[in-house]
Amino acid sequence: MTEDIQKKAIQKYGSPLYLYDMDQFRLNIDKLREHLFPESGLFFSMKANPLSAFSSIACERSCGVEIASFSFGRMWIVYGLCAISKRISWKYLSGL
Repeated sequence: MTEDIQKKAIQKYGSPLYLYDMDQFRLNIDKLREHLFPESGLFFSMKANPLSAFSSIACERSCGVEIASFSFGRMWIVYGLCAISKRISWKYLSGL
């Protein structure tokens, strides 16, 4: 993300604000995979950042997802990502 993009966003929306570089997120996933064993799994935690764009990119990059609660599970379904995600880790849902 360029400094120009950051400045324009601040002028338009004010500060503080969150700006996400989705191309960098894709690159980070790819770089991390280069350092893992081929049989290793890479999971995205929805609790860390529940935005649908991050979840979609994680699925596109064949990441699994860690879902820590029913509310995150519902979000995953609403985002329509259940059909394309092959690995879901349902944490903390036993006993519900």
